Amino acid sequence: MVIINFFIGVFDALTRWADRIEGRRRLMALDDCALKDLGLTRCDAEKEWGKPFWRR
Repeated sequence: MVIINFFIGVFDALTRWADRIEGRRRLMALDDCALKDLGLTRCDAEKEWGKPFWRR
């Protein structure tokens, strides 16, 4: 049971990391007008893009 929980934890972490990478990629693909609608600037998006995938 411990081994199963370990692999579930690893899978969950990998899934979260992949979601963060994809979200940051999509954020960078937005134009400045769309970013403004979200209350963000291009600088904000670039800061988010520059974070390591394991950081929120």
